[in-house]
Amino acid sequence: MTHPELPIFRLVAREFADMADDYICQWIELTRPWISNKQFRALTPQAVATLTAYRLKAAADALAEADGEVTLASLTGENASESYAVNAVNLALDDAALRENSYGRQFLAMRQAVIM
Repeated sequence: MTHPELPIFRLVAREFADMADDYICQWIELTRPWISNKQFRALTPQAVATLTAYRLKAAADALAEADGEVTLASLTGENASESYAVNAVNLALDDAALRENSYGRQFLAMRQAVIM
């Protein structure tokens, strides 16, 4: 599948320059269903690219915040069965969450522009 959003992503999200195209394209595929062609029309590829950048940045920030920490959730019995809990990554797409990084704010501005 072609990804017309990839060159736009590369332009607007330069901080991910070292990230492999295949990985970014997987995130683009995950993001596309969240964008309405009917609403964004000609701006659809830019909206997908910008929202993908928001989601990657949010995921990277959450992982950096967690700093790889895991918590021992339980330890049971004679065989010492262990289970661990990892903090969930919040990739919420509500307006408050979108305001948390510059890509989300760009997406909100674009969405506002196409609504008017």
